[in-house]
Amino acid sequence: MRKITSTKATGNFDIDYAIMMMNYTQGLVGMSGYEANNGKDNKVKEIARKIMKTDNEQVTKLKKFLKDYKLTRNPRGEGELSKAASELNTKMGTVQHSGDTDKDYASLMVDYGQFSSDMADRLQTNGASEELKKIAASHKTEQSKNIKELRSWMNTKK
Repeated sequence: MRKITSTKATGNFDIDYAIMMMNYTQGLVGMSGYEANNGKDNKVKEIARKIMKTDNEQVTKLKKFLKDYKLTRNPRGEGELSKAASELNTKMGTVQHSGDTDKDYASLMVDYGQFSSDMADRLQTNGASEELKKIAASHKTEQSKNIKELRSWMNTKK
């Protein structure tokens, strides 16, 4: 989270979104790797491995976008990304961990998946790049599937 909230904005919503989400997604890959290696429940470990795969693909797409994109000023949505990151940081500061790796991972990934989906919506409103909007929409679809799977698993563990 510190890396996300400390990233200096460029003034271009598309670039700032891509940098933020690339850093954010790399963190999710790390969390998923931890779950895949240390979790106990095979279903959650399977979901974690799937998230690692799709999120690594997302990072690759975002890196390519950043490499190819020509920086221009796009002040639409100025402050939206830092505000969203700050809200997530505050929310994550209140999370109570149970000590059960699988349950904690599932709970966090639902919250993080929702954040990622919300960010994709903000990009649709404030972004200029149609290519980046497609990348974000595709990732949002994957996040929605993950959230549904994780919530279903969580409901069986109450």
